[in-house]
Amino acid sequence: MGNTYTTELPSANRIFKSSVFTMLYSDPKEALQLYNAVNGTEYKDPELLEINTLEYPICIRS
Repeated sequence: MGNTYTTELPSANRIFKSSVFTMLYSDPKEALQLYNAVNGTEYKDPELLEINTLEYPICIRS
């Protein structure tokens, strides 16, 4: 019977990760670049964006 190895991953600091993401993408120009990259679009005017930030998002785990 072979050895079984398990690797525990460190838990993520979700508060830190969330605040860094919010800080980076609260700038409409940066948010538009991210949107275009994810969606394959080429929107140009960041003033047309409306940024909505959830202060306490809900996470449902199954």
